[in-house]
Amino acid sequence: MKFSKSAKQSGGTGFYFDEDTSAPADCIEVSSVDASAAINLSTGASFSFDSSGEMTVTAAPAPGADQLLAQAQQVQVALINSACAAAITAGFISSALGTPHTYPAKQTDQQNLSASVLASIYPNLPANWMTPFWCEDANGVWAWVSHTASQIQQAGSDAKMAILTNMSKNATLQAQIMTAVDVVSVQKINWG
Repeated sequence: MKFSKSAKQSGGTGFYFDEDTSAPADCIEVSSVDASAAINLSTGASFSFDSSGEMTVTAAPAPGADQLLAQAQQVQVALINSACAAAITAGFISSALGTPHTYPAKQTDQQNLSASVLASIYPNLPANWMTPFWCEDANGVWAWVSHTASQIQQAGSDAKMAILTNMSKNATLQAQIMTAVDVVSVQKINWG
């Protein structure tokens, strides 16, 4: 294997196979092991070869406090976003039926609830219009329970409030993360 300092400085890898006749004149012989190691160095690390083909590796500089803070913030924001999404889809409580019931809130559940609320505001609905919706009572029993127009609308309003509450908490925590001044402070901010 050959290495050319001038080819590397021009933006290439600087490596050439022994039989490559287009290799620059300043090429030196290097081992294929060193060439492979040089090509696969971690980001930020660098290498050089002396005139005899001996390789020297300079490790990537350790990230500074600002970089570590930015990385910690990025990780913590992702954790908070994930926790927020989980809290939203975990379901919500509504007393639309007169007593507290738990309603599901996964994506499909939210779409079904939106469709039911929309159907409840159509003009010329019969006075006894009802729609079934899946919910859990205080005893932990899940069932399709009929809802009047006003009941399904209240369940929809309660769902929206639960989502907004979680989104507001997410925004507040993210603002705290982005204004934290050190990694330890960032890591202390969590959904719990």
